[in-house]
Amino acid sequence: QLIEKDGELSLFENGLHVATTGDALSSEENVHYALLAHPAPRSLLLLGGGLAGGLEEALKHPGLAVDYVELDPAAIEMVRRHMPGAASAMSDPRVRVSAADGRRFIKKAGRKYDVVVLNLSDPLTLLVNRYYTVEFFREVRRRLSPAGVLALSVSSSENYLNKEGWDYLRTVRATLGAAFAEVRSIPGDRHVFLAAPGWGTVSTDPAVLAARLKERGVSTRFVRENYFRYRLEPDKVTATEK
Repeated sequence: QLIEKDGELSLFENGLHVATTGDALSSEENVHYALLAHPAPRSLLLLGGGLAGGLEEALKHPGLAVDYVELDPAAIEMVRRHMPGAASAMSDPRVRVSAADGRRFIKKAGRKYDVVVLNLSDPLTLLVNRYYTVEFFREVRRRLSPAGVLALSVSSSENYLNKEGWDYLRTVRATLGAAFAEVRSIPGDRHVFLAAPGWGTVSTDPAVLAARLKERGVSTRFVRENYFRYRLEPDKVTATEK
């Protein structure tokens, strides 16, 4: 279903929100944290989330080749017809678009990636929950380069979490920790997790992220130096990594 409101388009699959045009903040956060955490990404596997800006943001990084996977070919066709920005990004020669199940794609992939971004909704259905398992995370680890990074985000809160919210984040973190040596957090309304096969390869230092953003000539509206310092305030990060 494609719904228009106030000039913006929102795409829904199976009753769950997939993407909305004009949401620059979400589009930037979904990909730039992951790509900037890696010192020199050359290959990205984007599982979902490219339909309303994520793919366009990823292509701002120079020299990056992207495999973009969406489960439903009808969603891809709908975007090609009605979302010109995403349609243009999918036609970029650096992008290979696949209509496939992400789990099967990972299992059969014949290459390794510097960055894998899992850009799906929260695990609210059996279909999506398959991507938040130890088994899937271990498959992703096998497809990452030695300094590779997996990124995903889940619903959270900027300032307050009840017990259920903390338990939710700890469950996701523990599941990632069963597959990866290093798991880092970026707290916020969408809690970002960054995971790597080896220890010490993921950078979440605001100064490092800002420097890489500048070196690569990536232009953003929201994800920039002051925003890095706000999202990665040490006390907030420490609290969520306990």
